Amino acid sequence: MITITLAVTVVLFSLVLIWYIPKLQLRRFRDEGVSELELIVIEDKLRKTYAQILGGLLLLGGLYFDYRNESSNTQNKVSQEYNEAVKQLSDNSIKTKITAINTLKRLSSQREYRQEIDEVLFEYVSNYGPDSVWRTGQDVEEIMGYFGRGSNVADKVRFSNIRFKNINLSVCDFSDKAFNNCKFDTCQMQSTKFRGSDLAFSAFNKCYIRNASFSASDLQAASFTRSPMDSVDFSDALLLSAFFDDCQIVRSDFKNASCGITVAIKDPYSAQERKKVGRIFPKTTFRFCDLSNTNIASGTKQTDFIDCTR
Repeated sequence: MITITLAVTVVLFSLVLIWYIPKLQLRRFRDEGVSELELIVIEDKLRKTYAQILGGLLLLGGLYFDYRNESSNTQNKVSQEYNEAVKQLSDNSIKTKITAINTLKRLSSQREYRQEIDEVLFEYVSNYGPDSVWRTGQDVEEIMGYFGRGSNVADKVRFSNIRFKNINLSVCDFSDKAFNNCKFDTCQMQSTKFRGSDLAFSAFNKCYIRNASFSASDLQAASFTRSPMDSVDFSDALLLSAFFDDCQIVRSDFKNASCGITVAIKDPYSAQERKKVGRIFPKTTFRFCDLSNTNIASGTKQTDFIDCTR
């Protein structure tokens, strides 16, 4: 109905523009004494001019409606892809899940879908299973890479009480994010940034940490177990009651870190078993570390300080 009305309107406008308006304009020429022969020539030129104007308007209108139709078709296609990808996340096939995750990552370039996609992918990780279930596999790694390499809405989510295992988090930027009480087991953290992040009560077990930054982060009661560290920035970090066990730490910066008391525990994942023993790092080697303005104790049993700046 709308199309018919629009077509009738265009036809009427065309008749008025090409036929009636030139007639009105000729009255002025008649009043000025222009001959009939000259009036015919003038009328013909006016109609040709208005016909060209009308043709241009129709062309622009056609282009506009083509654009609207194309835009509508694109939006419908994006909506279908989004809905299909969300359904595929619950598929049993890991290959199907990864395909769905990659589709959602691609669709996140559409501004209107960005926040929804962030929330869907975050829910996928957080609701992966009970808190005791380890998040592992390529699907989780793809999502964490997405959040660590460009997602803006991730500032609003909290990765709390989540267990990550065998996940490559290298070159991810998780600055100012919340990972409190998270567990990281055998994870790769090369050039990973946790600047200003909340990592209180988190545990790092057998993680490879290189060129990473924990600067100004909250690491209260966090534990690092059998995790070699090279060129790691702990400057200005809050390390009260933190626990380092059997970690070889080289070329790392602890400048202005607040260490206070570290703890020794039987199980690095059980906060209940922590016992304050007073600024010690059992079985830990500090090599080429900048320990300026920290109160890490030297000469502690089973702790070596080799060529460190104090």
